[in-house]
Amino acid sequence: NISMFPKIGAHFAQHLRLLLRQSLKNRDSLMLKLVRNILVHDIPEKKIILSSLNEIVSVVKDCPHEEVAVELLGVLAELNLPEIDFRELVTQYNLVPWISHKQTPAN
Repeated sequence: NISMFPKIGAHFAQHLRLLLRQSLKNRDSLMLKLVRNILVHDIPEKKIILSSLNEIVSVVKDCPHEEVAVELLGVLAELNLPEIDFRELVTQYNLVPWISHKQTPAN
């Protein structure tokens, strides 16, 4: 993935808001992979994602396409920002039962 290279990732980061918006709208796991790989880099544009946290978590829980949910969880994992209270997100969206359910072999 070319976005893993810092200079190219920084170039893509200039369009992060658009990439995220389109990937959420279309439930596009490949584009979400690109977003996740851009976020690997220590870039100021990561803060752009903050305004979409609620939508991201909602899509994770409600999307029937597991590959989309996995990529969105990867996006969340790359958001190592002090502004994010992951404990609050997990509590607010009741994610522990959802994660437990997803870990059962039949799911």
